[in-house]
Amino acid sequence: MDLTQEAAAVVGAKLPQSEKIRRLKRLGMRQADIARALAITDQFVSNVIGRMRRAEASGTLRTRPSETHMAATTVARQVRTQVGEGGRVVIPAAFRSVLGIDVGDYVFLRLEDSEVCLFTPREAIRRAQELVSQFVPDDVSLADELIAERRVEAARE
Repeated sequence: MDLTQEAAAVVGAKLPQSEKIRRLKRLGMRQADIARALAITDQFVSNVIGRMRRAEASGTLRTRPSETHMAATTVARQVRTQVGEGGRVVIPAAFRSVLGIDVGDYVFLRLEDSEVCLFTPREAIRRAQELVSQFVPDDVSLADELIAERRVEAARE
């Protein structure tokens, strides 16, 4: 299996495995080749691709802006805004665009060292997955383990 430069860059990038899988699939790589390139199970690749296809089919797939996209945009990293009636703060349109926030979307706010940090549910999920991945090996599927446990429990009943 010969990796193109673009695929090799994805494999070597500091990204979550699931994001690498999605990007490699979009580059046209076969599932088995993706699993070999990332040294992970074919089942894990299959699960990620399946979720990606279902999300695309339902129209709910929203990708996180890439670092290059964010660097390419001329969005200021800091703006001055005024707190309005009822404590409302307007998030500038350019910020909402980069973060993929639409009217009516929920966001999380966290207070850190006298600063308010705003992040999207997608980012919260990514952070949680990153945290869990530190404790779960890449070749382990927690979903498969849960299903197996439920089957054992059901067999006992």
